[in-house]
Amino acid sequence: MRLRVGEPKRDWATVRLPMQLRLLLILLLSGAATRAGTGVDFRRDVRPILATHCYDCHSEQKPKGELRLTSRVNALKGGKSETPVFVPGKSTESDLILRVSSHDKDERMPPKGDGLSEKEIATLKRWIDAGAEWPENVKHWAYEPPQRTAVPAGINPVDHFVRTRLAEEGLAPSPEAVRATLLRRVSLDLTGLPPTPAEVDAFLSDTKPDAYERAVDRLLASPQFGVRWARPWLDLARYADSHGFQRDDFRDIWPYRDWVVRALNVDMPFDRFTIEQLAGDLLPNATDDQIIATGFNRCNPCNVEAGTEPEENRVNQVFDRVNTLGAVWLGTTIECSQCHDHKFDPFTMRDYYSLFAFFNNTALEADRANANTLGSIRFIGPYRDVKDAKKIAERTAIETERMKLKDAIAEREKELAEGAGAWEARLVAETTNSAQQHALDVADFDSLAGSAHRVLDDQSVLLSDDNTPATDTYTLTVKTQLTAITGFKLEALTDPSLPGDGPGRGDAGRPNFVLNEFIVAAAPAVGTGEAVRVKFAKATASFSQKNFPVEELLTDATGDKQSGWAINPEFSKPHWATFECAEPIGFPGGTTLTFKLVQNFGGGRTLGRLRLSAFTGKLGGEPLSDDIAKILAVPREKRTVGQAKALAAYHAKQDKPLVSLREQLRQADLRLLKLKQDQTLVMQELAEPRVSTMFNRGVYTDRGEPVQPGTPAILTAANPEQRTRLDLARWLVSRDNPLAARVTVNRWWAELFGRGLVGTAEDFGIKGEQPTHPELLDWLACEFMDGGWSMKHVLKVIVTSVTYRQSSRITPELLARDDQNKLLARGPRHRLDAETIRDNALAIAGLLSLKQGGPSIRPPQPDGLWDKVGGQRYDYVVSSGEDRYRRGLYVVLKRGAPYPSFVNFDASARMACTVKRSRSNTPLQALTLLNDPVYVEAAQAFAKRILAEQPTASVDVRIRHAFRLALAREPKDSELQTLTKLFETERTTAGEAAAWYAVATALLNLDETITKG
Repeated sequence: MRLRVGEPKRDWATVRLPMQLRLLLILLLSGAATRAGTGVDFRRDVRPILATHCYDCHSEQKPKGELRLTSRVNALKGGKSETPVFVPGKSTESDLILRVSSHDKDERMPPKGDGLSEKEIATLKRWIDAGAEWPENVKHWAYEPPQRTAVPAGINPVDHFVRTRLAEEGLAPSPEAVRATLLRRVSLDLTGLPPTPAEVDAFLSDTKPDAYERAVDRLLASPQFGVRWARPWLDLARYADSHGFQRDDFRDIWPYRDWVVRALNVDMPFDRFTIEQLAGDLLPNATDDQIIATGFNRCNPCNVEAGTEPEENRVNQVFDRVNTLGAVWLGTTIECSQCHDHKFDPFTMRDYYSLFAFFNNTALEADRANANTLGSIRFIGPYRDVKDAKKIAERTAIETERMKLKDAIAEREKELAEGAGAWEARLVAETTNSAQQHALDVADFDSLAGSAHRVLDDQSVLLSDDNTPATDTYTLTVKTQLTAITGFKLEALTDPSLPGDGPGRGDAGRPNFVLNEFIVAAAPAVGTGEAVRVKFAKATASFSQKNFPVEELLTDATGDKQSGWAINPEFSKPHWATFECAEPIGFPGGTTLTFKLVQNFGGGRTLGRLRLSAFTGKLGGEPLSDDIAKILAVPREKRTVGQAKALAAYHAKQDKPLVSLREQLRQADLRLLKLKQDQTLVMQELAEPRVSTMFNRGVYTDRGEPVQPGTPAILTAANPEQRTRLDLARWLVSRDNPLAARVTVNRWWAELFGRGLVGTAEDFGIKGEQPTHPELLDWLACEFMDGGWSMKHVLKVIVTSVTYRQSSRITPELLARDDQNKLLARGPRHRLDAETIRDNALAIAGLLSLKQGGPSIRPPQPDGLWDKVGGQRYDYVVSSGEDRYRRGLYVVLKRGAPYPSFVNFDASARMACTVKRSRSNTPLQALTLLNDPVYVEAAQAFAKRILAEQPTASVDVRIRHAFRLALAREPKDSELQTLTKLFETERTTAGEAAAWYAVATALLNLDETITKG
């Protein structure tokens, strides 16, 4: 923990004063009794009422009836009627009171909603009767620098301020939570994981006064701390693995996510944490990590749909960066100023575009793929390589292996050249009566799905439609003069235009195809003879996928999508299949051949490039193609250079040692490709800055007055030296900005208590809520800054407070008085977030992997969610091994189809900065916990864990153990009886294994299991 120089170590967590004595001490030291009779304060009491009920219609921007309630002068001037809104000292004669108190719906103000409460009206009356003091140019509380209020020695400051407020309200705090429940609460809060039974036992048996504080220190030091607290930060950063919008392609930025985890784990000071993310690339001698950190402002969505205007896209991204900065560091809805001065808060359009200017000098991230094609656009980056020592060593080893293989290949090719004459003589002798291969010219091609195609010079057909259909059937018509045809060859070829080079069309990661039927019909080219289906006696292939052998094409598998020929995992290289005719075919005068290739597997598993050939002569071994046969017929001394090269290439292809060496080289190249340097998106400044202007009405094509980079006038005096993002970042975490520390500690408070000291964590402006404990908020903000911007220090102050450690049990009286726990008379109790619910279940089940870092994972999810039109097609391949069970932070986030169980528990697609997630309670959540494959598997594993860890115990002992695994505490007698009855009922009807599964499922589905209390 960081403390200020010379400050003694606090020991608030170990203070144990009797409750009555503590309350008395608080009352005496705080002077709460004397404050109860003080007058109404305009800024604290009156302005929030006006902001909530009046400013929608009577602010500076287009006030109704020309009445502005933003200053005393305007209020006394009145509107069109020129009648003062209030008469100082005379509330009964004040129009304001008459209108807000009226029961006439035509007279009452505000005209919509429930109107003012009796308490609010009484406050306005007291204010007017006291003279209606309304200071001129009074600043909103959030725009004043935070002030540290003195705290009595020996008491946690959180408790001092909370107990003072409780005393004013006539309330008493709740007793401390049960120790096991308290350990579970703080474990989930600090690491996102439940405590193990061993950790609970150790804590319960530790009777030393500082036992809880040491448990907190252990949790703060855990490497899981960074994983837990990275989640809310990534919500702010709008981190995701894909662009968003309709063409929702993936991009690499996960190294930024890993940087956040590392930074949080080492308790990087928040000022440095801010500076490196906003401007790490501009720091002198910036390190790789500092540049990776700038991924914060590269997380935003990017529209790469066809027809997107690059400049509009760029401007929208800058807008997003300004809006995100306002939300994260200013707690302000500053985006309102994009088109006009803010309606409520003192931020002007010039303020907005002055901030815009800081971000306006970064490189273009998406541009036209073809400058002459308006509809084309591609994502550029910029990217930065991420150094990995292990990968560098592996790449070096593979490069060495490749050099040796290349030398061996060159030596073998030399040997083949020297023995070419003898080989040629043997080939001629062996192939005199062997089959010859003839490429077939495609006369007509038809795609059932309407896919576009091109016939290339080598007689192959290349499918070129960007929108790959899920299924397709190709029909090819060929006219040939060949007779005595003994077989056919289908080649599945690669091409750079195909995803992953092909030969399939649907997925760059797995460019497979599934050919369900290969049907050939032959008819005379002249006359009226009917087409006859060709029967095949044998089929062979260069490679067949397991369970998809080429021989299945010989059977009648009409309509069977799971039958046919495929080539997984031999992607990105050509393949062939040959079909031997049962008897020779061909008609005098020519033959019309019709080939039908049925591909109904789905998922775009269709051929991307194919070529057809026919064989004549006896099949067996490798047939000799027309081209090679013709070359052999030419004397060696008369062959062209091209013919000599073609024959040498054929020789090399037939040589098994050379083929083996080349295959080894190919495999080495593939391994090298898989070890390609990891990349991540980063910020990159232009050498020459752009000219920044205001945009009239927020329209980027309607430029207004020029602006220079600058910070909002209400928060700081103009500084002409502030010209770069680095200047902006340093200002944000300086004493000149009164908001950053406040909004940050408020978000942390909301994470711990379910609600911030300012309930509108996203809006500290005039329309936002007043802080429930303003002195506490300011004290925490000052402590944050004075304590070296240490997150862990602030969190320790909060979680070691008696306030945090209270029982969360709510009485009917407290529920009626303070249902949202604004006064903090009880401990926090709220549902876990989406990622923690999954992590908690996997931890209870004994499945959770704590592996950190690296590309995103893909746990089980329903099929078909990633099917889409346009853009790159991706298959959802469930992660294997421990990756399947890693923490929710690492689950892939595809904005167009986010992980469904997370969405059901209120996670967002992160299309924009999310300051505060909603917390709903829906039937879908219960269905998810009962039926989602992740939770079903967790329940099964949990049942097995119960039996494995208590192999000889009684049912009673096993249920108690299961209960402690799920909830950390011992079950009550009634809970034990209920679970025992469930077990006995299920065992009678379905057996013991099913009974333990039922118990495990029930425990994982308890409200208490998915709730921090």
